[in-house]
Amino acid sequence: MAEHTNETLPVEIRFYGMTRDLVGESHVEMRLPQDSTVADLLHALAEKYGERFSQRVMDSPGRLSRFVELIVNGRQVDRNALDTPLAGGDPRRAAVVNVLVLPPSAGG
Repeated sequence: MAEHTNETLPVEIRFYGMTRDLVGESHVEMRLPQDSTVADLLHALAEKYGERFSQRVMDSPGRLSRFVELIVNGRQVDRNALDTPLAGGDPRRAAVVNVLVLPPSAGG
């Protein structure tokens, strides 16, 4: 099947810390539909990396864990705003997504 570059968005995902250890790689590249959101990306990553990934990154369906930071095209994504689009303007440029799982911090 031919790839339709005008209908898909290249997405570069970078994993850090415990997330990198969980998935076993520091980055991956995917192609998603042009109108994909953060939720679509998380669904694709869960399919690729399995339930352990989902459990680590999500508190519940549709909500990021409070220990996860997602940065899309240089902007932090609110954990309740998974409808944030991945496209950053130029459809020929890859959306860059950084996924970081922060360790729980002790209050004081």
